[in-house]
Amino acid sequence: MSNLSERDIQVLDDPTVKAWLNEFIKASTRHAYSHGICVFFKSLNILPSDLQKLDQKEIKQLILTVQKKMKDNNATNSHVRLIVATIRSYLASQDIQIMFRRNQLVKTQADNSSHIYSNGDLCRMFEVGGAFEKALLATACSQGWEISMFLEQKRKKMEQRIEHAKQNNEQFIFFMDRREKTGEPRFCVLNPLAIESLSNYFAVRTDDDEQLFPIKHSGVQKLLYRLAKDANLKTTGALRFHNIRKWLMSRLSRCGFNEFQIKFVMGKSIGLSDATYLQTLQSEIEEKYPVVYNDYLNICWKPSVGGALVFSPSEISLLRSIMAAVKEGKLNLGL
Repeated sequence: MSNLSERDIQVLDDPTVKAWLNEFIKASTRHAYSHGICVFFKSLNILPSDLQKLDQKEIKQLILTVQKKMKDNNATNSHVRLIVATIRSYLASQDIQIMFRRNQLVKTQADNSSHIYSNGDLCRMFEVGGAFEKALLATACSQGWEISMFLEQKRKKMEQRIEHAKQNNEQFIFFMDRREKTGEPRFCVLNPLAIESLSNYFAVRTDDDEQLFPIKHSGVQKLLYRLAKDANLKTTGALRFHNIRKWLMSRLSRCGFNEFQIKFVMGKSIGLSDATYLQTLQSEIEEKYPVVYNDYLNICWKPSVGGALVFSPSEISLLRSIMAAVKEGKLNLGL
């Protein structure tokens, strides 16, 4: 965390807070909870040592007070829930359980204001990106993972998968994974665009960082906005990485994947643990995905409309420049 205030440092230096944060293996979890615990104590202008002097009823009222303050300041429900979940986790580590009545705490709020990606949006953003941006965007569209696990992927493992696929002339890579948030198995796909983009990215990468994409969550958000700006994309709301996951779910549904197949790809609970059935789902996805890929899941596929290819704005501009040069005699195509 950067730009810590003196109070934030006092909070994070508290022995009980340090011990609690050290219980979490993932750096992203520790970062999120460090932010949450600092926000909570800053809102009340107190320290952990002050909280420890209070009884459960008093602590409960403080949590509700912070929740009200945040909502009065127009904080999103998801941010409020993060702060409340953070303090409850900290209290649990101190053997303090705070119970709330139904509807006392804010509920998850549906996101109806952020930008919904279309195939055209993702294609335009892909085209203006460099090797790193192309690889990140193509992989995100192929996998549909939540950003935390997406950014935890290792470079070496991905390189090995791609090398093995090329050696065996495989256009698609399928592999099993487990979604950390739900503990559910998921069947992952790397499509041809992702494989090609990752290969090009590895070819120009010179650092020795073990991460597949050495970038933070905030950096990804900035990257999306930069690509949208460079692509002159007309957006309808905030750009969120999570909406790429929504895009994939929507496309899988449109191309005829059934509920169980979609949930298996996305790592959602399907209420079935039978290994034989999961193997059947794998086979179904492996057979169907390549068939529907170009028409529904390839963000850079150029479909035929009335017998003519549909080109992107940048391609049309390039073609016009070539035609003008030929007309002016500046370019000879040898025809």
